[in-house]
Amino acid sequence: MHRIDTSTAQKDKFGQGKNGFTNGDPTTGTPSTKLNSDLYDALQEEVCTVIERSGIRLNKSQHDQLYQAVKKLSETEANKAKLALVDGATVDLNTLNKLAKALGNDAKFSETVINLLNQKLAKNQNGADIPDKNLFLKNIGLLEMIDCAKNALDKRTGGTVNGGVTLGQNLTISWGGRTATFHENGDVTGPVWGGTLGGWVDNKVNGRATWDYVNTTFVKDIRLGHMQEVQVWKGPGYREEPHYVITGVYNGNVDAYVDYVQRRLIQKNVNGEWINVWFM
Repeated sequence: MHRIDTSTAQKDKFGQGKNGFTNGDPTTGTPSTKLNSDLYDALQEEVCTVIERSGIRLNKSQHDQLYQAVKKLSETEANKAKLALVDGATVDLNTLNKLAKALGNDAKFSETVINLLNQKLAKNQNGADIPDKNLFLKNIGLLEMIDCAKNALDKRTGGTVNGGVTLGQNLTISWGGRTATFHENGDVTGPVWGGTLGGWVDNKVNGRATWDYVNTTFVKDIRLGHMQEVQVWKGPGYREEPHYVITGVYNGNVDAYVDYVQRRLIQKNVNGEWINVWFM
């Protein structure tokens, strides 16, 4: 047998040195694969040899001869293997003495077999007939798991943990329709911090985080603005106004009257924005 090797064969179609056939492509000028007598002869003799080796004569009008030949040859080889197995067995194995020896010369062989069967676990007992259940659990490595389960928190009623607890991810607590999440950076997200408005928001728990709440609520810094000055002696002075604090009062000529008063804006920093303070 051989693969197609004509000049129009598709080279290496099935791998290195394994040619195949092609239908050709008129658009690229690729011709279809042409056959030759070598390939036809190889195909004919490969098939005919199998049929004739099985003892079947070729019949032009019968189209299942290859199947019948393979079936016949397979049955023949199977029978040979079976006969070889039987004929190769020890001749005197059929004697009672050899049979008894093969069974260990046990005079109560049937009783021994019954006792061994009684030691087997019954399928319908589902493990209830295991003699030493604790030893069984130890042997399969389940005792430690059972001890852990006994000391585990009940997911329905909760429990108390004595000692530190380390979590690899965030901790989320839900109760009464509210949810809070403790993040790995120390932040806490939850509706108690004022809804979903503001900066860093975790929409999954419908609430701002402590980081966002603190930065948008509390004052981070205070500063005074540019200094303003006005004459008091024979001047208007300053009335109390929002945003301002008096920062200086002085008498330049050291007489009986104050000359000037100074004030500045007071501002607070909330969430990075400087805001004028209305009242203290």
